Amino acid sequence: MDDAINCKLDFSSAEITAVIAYSDYNLQNSTTKEAFIEKLEGINFHNEEAVRPNWDTYFLQVAELVSRRSNCIKSAAGAIIVSNKKILCSGYCGTPFNIDNCNKGGCEQCLKKGDKDLDTCFCIHAEINAVLEIGRTKIDNITLYTTLFPCILCVKGMIQAGIKRIVYVREDVINKFSLQLLQEAGVTIEKHSPFVISNYLNIS
Repeated sequence: MDDAINCKLDFSSAEITAVIAYSDYNLQNSTTKEAFIEKLEGINFHNEEAVRPNWDTYFLQVAELVSRRSNCIKSAAGAIIVSNKKILCSGYCGTPFNIDNCNKGGCEQCLKKGDKDLDTCFCIHAEINAVLEIGRTKIDNITLYTTLFPCILCVKGMIQAGIKRIVYVREDVINKFSLQLLQEAGVTIEKHSPFVISNYLNIS
């Protein structure tokens, strides 16, 4: 309403659209006024995550953004390493330095149809890229945030690097040997469902 007044809008349909463009969020209702009120009453506006994401959500959202840099055809994951609530480095899926990107033919395995054979794939996974970037000497009170449950190759590297906590969003598959290694090494692993305000408000 304030934006409408400030912009001297008279609430024609075109101008209402202009007001909506100024808003951060908008709720659509195509039925009755009562249904819209019921929708509003179902929203807990006191939920702190609706105003400000918690740390795990924040870091996983950053990892999701990092994943968009992936150039692997079959796996687009992102990972970041965090210490004392500070991002130290990031990693995403892709071929090693001086090797053509996967999406430009650098990894023949990724060009094949069907499941990817990790033993012959040239791509380095997001988690290992992040671990290599930071190096073990800087590991202290470290959490690794990743968009995808790590494969056993990444798990071995993370354990060796000294990672103590892993937080992930989703899994294609959970390898039982990965879980076994993490448990034996004393690494905490947590699945987190980041709060998404558009889902929470049912915004269209």
